[in-house]
Order: sequence, then structure tokens, then C-alpha cells
Amino acid sequence: MKKELLVFAIAIILMIGVKAQTPLNTAVDFTVTDITGVEHNLFSYLDAGKYVCIDFFFVNCGPCQVFAPKFQATFEHFGCNSSNVIFLSISSQDNMEAVQNYAATHSYTYPMVPNTWGITTTYQIGAYPTIILIAPNRQIVEKDIWPVNTAQVLIDKLLQHGAIPQSCSAVGISELSGFSFSAAPNPFSDQIKIEVDTFVNVEIYDLMGKKLDSFTVNQQMNYNSSSLKPGIYMIKAFSSDGKIVASQKLQKF
Repeated sequence: MKKELLVFAIAIILMIGVKAQTPLNTAVDFTVTDITGVEHNLFSYLDAGKYVCIDFFFVNCGPCQVFAPKFQATFEHFGCNSSNVIFLSISSQDNMEAVQNYAATHSYTYPMVPNTWGITTTYQIGAYPTIILIAPNRQIVEKDIWPVNTAQVLIDKLLQHGAIPQSCSAVGISELSGFSFSAAPNPFSDQIKIEVDTFVNVEIYDLMGKKLDSFTVNQQMNYNSSSLKPGIYMIKAFSSDGKIVASQKLQKF
């Protein structure tokens, strides 16, 4: 009888293990809006050469709660979605308010998406958390990164696939010796104060590399950014001959 119970227990464990990973090899496209109002399209990220790391979770899941700080640390290690890896946390069942409260309570800043049972079903996720990694060629190269005892485990796994570490709190980078450029505050809300020491052309790009605006600055300008949605942006300054002289990553909250 004990042997039969042991065999049954092992069978259950194996069944759970199988369900813990997606059986898909190729990604299925989706478009979602996170709790800050930012829209995310999977194939747009992939077509731009980005990897996408997805954490399938729900708010009251104990193992998910233990894993979340490690996902946050990894998100920050790779530039808060400004490098070549996009991080998304997808809740299978929680509504907007529940996920917003969860993020606020724990100060999580990575994109969280509520009410995505359809996506969870499409990817056939049966255990939580399930962490997958999708490559730019749309292949699911990691079907379940687990166990993740420390953030370094997840970081190392992503490094194996070519993820590029990058600071979230990026400051202006002058590409011309002696040139001064700054854009503040960072994060910003409805206004960006731009200061330079000479006349420059300035362009603003979104995370996908799409140019959103262009204008000129002579020493100082207060740029009205109210039309920009919350997210990560790149601001670039160009000299009169078209050479990039500075760049800076900015985050709107």
C-alpha cells in the first residue's frame, strides 16, 4: 500500500511539473495594457530585436510572492525594459485594482498586466509562477525558468541568451568631449527641463525606436511632455551637422 501511495504521489508531482511549463515552442502574439496604462504588443517587441521575459502569476499565489522581488531585481539589472529584454508580469485572474494595490504595496515597478486569462490559457500555463523567455525569432527558448532561488539565477539564465545589463537610472551620456547636456527630472511627469551649452536639435524616441517628436534647444527649454504616456523614452541631441552628441534614457511615471 505504501509503495502504491508513493507511486501515486510521484505521478502527481510529475503531472504538476509538466503543467508548470508551456508546451508551446512558438510564441502567440498578444496586445495588453498594464496597470499604468502602457500598451504592450509581443510581436512588436520581438520584431524590434528584443527578448521578452514573461512571469505568469496571480496576487495571492505564495510562490509568486516569494519570486516577485527577484523578478524586480532582474528587471532593474537589465535596465528596466530599456535594454534588449522586456519584462512583463501577467496575472491570470486578478482585476486592475488588485494588481495595482499589489504593485504599490511592494513597490514593484516592472509592468504588470491584469485579467489575462485568455493569454494564460493560450500558453497553457497550469502552475504559478511560470517564467518563460521568448527570443526575437518568436521561439520560446525557456519554457519554465525554475527554481529561482536568487535573482542571480534568473540573471544568469538571461545572460546565457545574450541579455545586456544596463542601469535603470541612466544619466545623460555626452558623446562629444566637453559637451554639456541634461534632461530632468528623471522620472518625469508633464515637463522636462533640457539644458545644453550650445544650439542642438533634439529628438525623442519611444522604447521601440519610433521618433515621437523633434525640436531645437538653445541653452535651455522646458518641454511639455503631457502627451507622452508612462514608460521609458530616449532623448537624443544632435549637432548642426547631424552627429549625435548626447543621449539620455528617461522614464515617465
